[in-house]
Amino acid sequence: MRGPGITMHRLPLFVWSVLVTTFPLLLSLPVLVGVITIHIVLTFLGKPVFGYLGMVYAMISIGVLGFLFWVHHMFTVGLDVDTHAYFTAATMIIVVPTGIKIFSWITTI
Repeated sequence: MRGPGITMHRLPLFVWSVLVTTFPLLLSLPVLVGVITIHIVLTFLGKPVFGYLGMVYAMISIGVLGFLFWVHHMFTVGLDVDTHAYFTAATMIIVVPTGIKIFSWITTI
C-alpha cells in the first residue's frame, strides 16, 4: 500500500496518527476485535457462515434494540421503579439475537 521508496521512517505524520489511533480503538472495542477474529477464522476454515440471514437479522435487531433501550446504562440518575423495571425487562430481549449470533458462530466452527 505504500508508494515506492517510502519506508516506515518516511511516512507522513497523518499516516502515523491513523496507525497509532488504530490500536487503542481495537483494544477498546472488543466487539470489533471479536468480529475481526471470527472473519479471519472463517476465512482460513474456508466455510460459509452458518445461518447467514439469521446473523444479519440478529445484528440489525441488536442495533435497533440497543438504540431503543439505552436507558439501562443510566443507573445513577434516579429512575423511578416502574421505568427501571420496564427497561430491565426490555433489555433482556437483546439476549435473543445475541444468542442467535453466538450459536451461529459455534455451529460454523
